[in-house]
Amino acid sequence: MPEVLLVSGRFPPAGGVGGLRALRLARQLPALGWTVRVLALDPKTAPWRALRDEALATAIPPATVVEYEPLPSPARPWHRARALRALRAEGLARLLAWRAVPDATAPAFARAALPPVDAVWTTGPPHAAHVAGLRAQRRGARWVMDYRDPWQPYGARPPRVERWLGDALERACLARADAVTVTTAAWGRALEAAMPSLAGRVHVIHNTAEDVSAPAAVPRGERCVVAHVGTFNPARDPRPLLAGLAEALRRGVVDPRRFRLRLVGWIAPEWRAAVGAAAAVETTGFLPRERALEELRCAHALLLLGLGIDARAREALPAKTFECLASGRPILALVDGRDAQDLLAGQPGVACADPRDAAAIARALGETFAAWERGALSEPVAGRRVDDPAQAARRVAELLAGAC
Repeated sequence: MPEVLLVSGRFPPAGGVGGLRALRLARQLPALGWTVRVLALDPKTAPWRALRDEALATAIPPATVVEYEPLPSPARPWHRARALRALRAEGLARLLAWRAVPDATAPAFARAALPPVDAVWTTGPPHAAHVAGLRAQRRGARWVMDYRDPWQPYGARPPRVERWLGDALERACLARADAVTVTTAAWGRALEAAMPSLAGRVHVIHNTAEDVSAPAAVPRGERCVVAHVGTFNPARDPRPLLAGLAEALRRGVVDPRRFRLRLVGWIAPEWRAAVGAAAAVETTGFLPRERALEELRCAHALLLLGLGIDARAREALPAKTFECLASGRPILALVDGRDAQDLLAGQPGVACADPRDAAAIARALGETFAAWERGALSEPVAGRRVDDPAQAARRVAELLAGAC
């Protein structure tokens, strides 16, 4: 059978949704005729080492070989002699990796030993994973480059030189990849507009939902619970949401004694003060996947919040979208990407509001609370459409084989 190397910064036992796209492929591709190997960052040294989900690792197929690459400790800085050695050894891939990817994961992917394989699939963030794709392709592997989020959506804007080098590395990857996959059509159109040579090589493959229990009724209870299940990373700013909640409380359309906005997941340090000062908000911190899915099932309504750092990031579709749809719970979607709005607007039980308009958010929260008071949020929503994980894997398999 042909062999594929899946390169993903996060992979179980790393928790969160970042490794699920790779895990689903590792589970589905063997049935489609592929032998699967995985290269991931060692969860003992990765930046997300505190977010571990040991139970999730049991979903890795027993036959899948997983290599965990440790991060250097401390991370090795840019060094001219090292860059020259890298240039001689791997060319553009290693040279740019030391400077162009503004995170500590780049050296790990630039130095990792790559097995001889027929194809390689790389996913980001962290987009340093694509450095491994460049290297594997130079050795004859077919390369599928996968975007889950834009290239540099997180954290502080890098200095000009690093930003220029990062753009250069992204263009080099896009120019070389045999196929590029994205999670929304608008995102694909934006890439093709920026690089016309990509025409015909960009494919939309949505995230999917697995292991979500069949929708069930939720007791009305004494409080209306609206839950956001997922991380508040630096690119997901909760302040407009909190401002909308504060406005709803001030207007009296939401009763603080009978309402809770429940934030389930890790919250970046830059947002913790704002979240901690907000009324009618409770947090759980990071939860393993099974408990996070239970939070989806038990909330009266679910909140989807997109990325807000720049225009391109706003076109991203939150990875939790399809799990929220599969849960059967009503959804309040605060997203402004065209494809995300179109996909959600056609689904029953989904209300949308401008994610940057506090007044609109206040109105939407007030309507949700009023529906709870009427007892209208207990029964599950029927008739939703959710992408099939097996179908998504078949499309990736076709791209890996060069069939489309």
